[in-house]
Amino acid sequence: MYLLLLVFLLLTSVMAQDAICADKFDECNWPRAACCKDPGFVCTKKSDSFSLCEPKPSAQQCAANFSQCNGQDWPFGICCKDKRFACTYYSEQLSLCEPKLVATTADSEQCAEKYSQCDGQYWSLGVCCKDPGFACTKKTAYIWLCEPVGRSALAQCGGENYSGKTTCKKGSTCAKVHDAYYHCQPTPARRLR
Repeated sequence: MYLLLLVFLLLTSVMAQDAICADKFDECNWPRAACCKDPGFVCTKKSDSFSLCEPKPSAQQCAANFSQCNGQDWPFGICCKDKRFACTYYSEQLSLCEPKLVATTADSEQCAEKYSQCDGQYWSLGVCCKDPGFACTKKTAYIWLCEPVGRSALAQCGGENYSGKTTCKKGSTCAKVHDAYYHCQPTPARRLR
């Protein structure tokens, strides 16, 4: 009799625990527990008063070429595995991983202006800058900007164990301060005789 009662109590507690855990994509921040029934999901805090059962993060959540990469209730990352592809918006329900458009020199109207976005999430134009003194530079996974090529005046450009950019902007040269530190400095003007 005691064994039967013990089994009943154990089953009841397991069922009660399961009952307070949330289903996939449901709210999960109840006072007694913050858990998800599916082990592939995790209770993610969205605000001080709201948490949601979402898929556990994974490096494999980016979409394959020509596959869906976003849309209403899309549970995975908004990204494409192939960096030559971008997640292209079609509607609230669907976005697809499609090849990025690459502008040619003749197609320079597709290239970005100075200090403007030139690549990143949902970017469908050419990955280039109109001004040849600017290059498309990655800032985050979502945005790249057209920025001047080369290091600004007095920026480090070399030295022992230095692994950054070694070019300076037009009108500057990389000058040795000591073995461990070189910096960009304005190129001296030539004297006329």
